Amino acid sequence: MNQTEFAVTRFDNRNGVTSWRVTGWLHGVRIRKNFKSKEEAAAEKAVLEIKAEQDASGLRSATTRLTNAQIREAESVYERLTTRPRSLGFYVDFALTNYREPALDKSLPDAIKAYLSIRQADDQLGQLSHRQFTSFRCELRALETVFRGKSVSELTSVQLTEFFRRGLASKKAFNNRRGLVGTFLKFCFLQDWIATNPIEKVPHFRGIGHRRGSAPTLRAYPLERFPIMPVGFRRQRLAFRKRFDLSHDILRHTFISMFVAKFRSMGEAALQAGNSESIIRKHYLDLKTKDEAEAFFAILPQAASKCSLSASKIIPLPTEGLRNEHPLKAG
Repeated sequence: MNQTEFAVTRFDNRNGVTSWRVTGWLHGVRIRKNFKSKEEAAAEKAVLEIKAEQDASGLRSATTRLTNAQIREAESVYERLTTRPRSLGFYVDFALTNYREPALDKSLPDAIKAYLSIRQADDQLGQLSHRQFTSFRCELRALETVFRGKSVSELTSVQLTEFFRRGLASKKAFNNRRGLVGTFLKFCFLQDWIATNPIEKVPHFRGIGHRRGSAPTLRAYPLERFPIMPVGFRRQRLAFRKRFDLSHDILRHTFISMFVAKFRSMGEAALQAGNSESIIRKHYLDLKTKDEAEAFFAILPQAASKCSLSASKIIPLPTEGLRNEHPLKAG
């Protein structure tokens, strides 16, 4: 019998003593207990009813040192492991062996400041080019701005992937950004500011090719004739890039490609650009003809003869005829 209803009845013993009896069935086992008072019998009846209800719903009563919150958490973990082949103990042992708590929850601004101080020292000692140090500084400042108020340990691979894609970055620009921030995060990992390095799950593009014979060109200002020092050049350059949808390394690509085409010297171009020949050949060189190079270096501003050149003024770019035309195709 699977009856789980219990009753309390009066029972007269042969010796004339009255008892109160609890009767019923629990999972096929007959229950019959005698108590001296009706109150004791009623309490036992309530205990048996609770036990029957717990058994029916899969609940169990047990003596434990866990708090109610810990019991609920343990039950939640076991529910998550129902489709897993291993025991809870296995996963706990794995986490305890492989996971390291950060020794210090470092804020992102403090971590960046500590890292840049080291890179700046390398720059001053000549162990790092100033251009590379500037790249670190600019990219990490952008990182700090986008993730303002966060600690280093809060950065995720998904967030970083979107950060590297900002501004519709090319695959090469994405890789460059990933390399700069990845070096910083490796430093943070070695300092125990992060338990794992999220950069490891950020994609890295490989086999990035370059088109031949398609190097875009910009207007040239020969410095031997116009030794100008523009004021606010960086701001103007960024505005110009945004207006005409140019890549961040357009000037470098153009100079190297046209220099090699005009002077036919990869080694000299490497010295001028501060790169090795292999890097130039891999990333910056788009083959151009000598005639194209001559035409490029012959470009002069249309209003050059009308402008007053000085060390504090930038020669204004001609705007006539450029409203609906890409600047690299004009002139």
